[in-house]
Amino acid sequence: EGKYAAADWYIRELRRLVGPKFPLGLSSFPYVHYHPGFPYSVFLGPGAANVNVPQVYWHTIGDSVRTSLEITWEQNTIYKRPIRATGQTWDGPPKRDLLAFRKFMINYGSAASWWSWQETDSNEWAALARPVTRVAGYRAYSGKVPLDRGDRGDQVVWLQQHLIALGYKMQPTGIFNRVTYRAVRRFQKSRGLGADGVVGTRTWNRLMRVTPVRVKWSAARTRSRPAGASASGVAPAAPLSANLPAIRNEIAGAKP
Repeated sequence: EGKYAAADWYIRELRRLVGPKFPLGLSSFPYVHYHPGFPYSVFLGPGAANVNVPQVYWHTIGDSVRTSLEITWEQNTIYKRPIRATGQTWDGPPKRDLLAFRKFMINYGSAASWWSWQETDSNEWAALARPVTRVAGYRAYSGKVPLDRGDRGDQVVWLQQHLIALGYKMQPTGIFNRVTYRAVRRFQKSRGLGADGVVGTRTWNRLMRVTPVRVKWSAARTRSRPAGASASGVAPAAPLSANLPAIRNEIAGAKP
């Protein structure tokens, strides 16, 4: 977490080696807001991974299947990659949860996958083989993470990459500061949205039509420069938000 330059160099080199059409997926934490310094915007940005494969280990996290999936979708859909959530058979989830995960995934338009086969006992295999249908009367959650002035983290970096692509002058600092707030309000006014400066679902839906700029964090990888600093038009090694600590390692089931 926090290593934007290394992540940028890695994904650019990997993409160069496998080619532009080879499918790549990012398998990582499902609750993006718990990891403000993780470079999701690099791994899921332009030219990077094609698919988002969050590890939705609801039982270990301590949430219900429905809640865990809704949080995952709220936090991840802004990155504009198909979401193929990985469920869990390890750590002893109840059979009813395995069935529920499979059902909800039909509502979300995706087949379920699991971690992992060697952890799956005979009762779990039976639950995975049982025919299921979608959850009746449930509409897949479509809300997107709200961002407001003062927020920090990679989701703000992603927001700023979209605003920069639209021509607003700012640096991708990962801090929702006054400059970002004013740009959001101008964008909202230009699209006939309520200009409150809060990036909610409607604002995200309009922003997501834009192709964000791709920041070359790795340009500063060999330079001695603190996070967030910039000189001579060269991108910094990381946004200012990169140093923010993780709130919780949710897929480990305990706080760090």
